[in-house]
Amino acid sequence: MNDTAPRTRIGRNNDFATRQIIYRTPLGIEVDELDHFEIVRKRVFYDDVLLVTMHRQQTWGFLVLAAIVVLLFGGLAVVSKDVAPLAMTLGAVAAIALVFGTIRLLYQVEVVSVFGRRSKASIRFGFRRARARQMFNEICANVAAAQRRLAREIAANEPPEESAVAEEELPPMPAEEQGAELP
Repeated sequence: MNDTAPRTRIGRNNDFATRQIIYRTPLGIEVDELDHFEIVRKRVFYDDVLLVTMHRQQTWGFLVLAAIVVLLFGGLAVVSKDVAPLAMTLGAVAAIALVFGTIRLLYQVEVVSVFGRRSKASIRFGFRRARARQMFNEICANVAAAQRRLAREIAANEPPEESAVAEEELPPMPAEEQGAELP
């Protein structure tokens, strides 16, 4: 594949330990995994795709962080109840974290995964479900078109099937082999 092919950024996939940027190219999906000073590029070609899935997933890291903020700032607000402005400010921060945690718990993250023979690409969409569905449909259409094109190329390169020889054209078996039983 030509590295100067036009790439369109379609999403990110950030976890606790990984930072990935996902691109769409004319031949497949590219994943740039950022590891401090190195960039590792993986590709999933459309004609190698085995499965494309779309599902919802919970983001436990964000929920744990929101729970820690709620407990920490809520506890500090209770402890500092003698200083009303400070207690209200800490309580407000805890309430905001509780609201964001509840929203994330209710509205899970949409994940579109593309599985190839040797590689995989996952794209996460936080609150854009319509965009996730659109990307899923586009990837499925590109995969279907690439695999149809590959099937046509394979069919065009195969030699034509030889017609089976009719039994009438075969010479008759010798008489001693006709009555012989198989061992």
